[in-house]
Amino acid sequence: MMALVTVSTLYQTINIALLVLVSKGWRIVRPSLDHNDAMNVLMIVGAVYLSFSTYYVSFGVEKMQALLGFSINVLYLLVCLIVTKNAHGILSGLRQYLLIIGPNHQLTEAI
Repeated sequence: MMALVTVSTLYQTINIALLVLVSKGWRIVRPSLDHNDAMNVLMIVGAVYLSFSTYYVSFGVEKMQALLGFSINVLYLLVCLIVTKNAHGILSGLRQYLLIIGPNHQLTEAI
């Protein structure tokens, strides 16, 4: 049972972390994150890990699990809003870049 809890907690944490990192353009548009972005991702990952760890530890306490289930749903909503905002910012930056280079520019393929 503990292995399942550990794997589930780590899966949720890594899944959210990668989603937030990709929405910030990490390794797609920019090679690294600045300090503030890295700290924001770290805070989100910490909140997800803490929420799921607490949820699984409170197994058997129905009211606590209901409260934590609600807080996890709110956390997912916040992550969805953050990812949408980040992706919109990255897409608008890419649109500006495409306007700068012009419609006749040939993109070279990286090998």
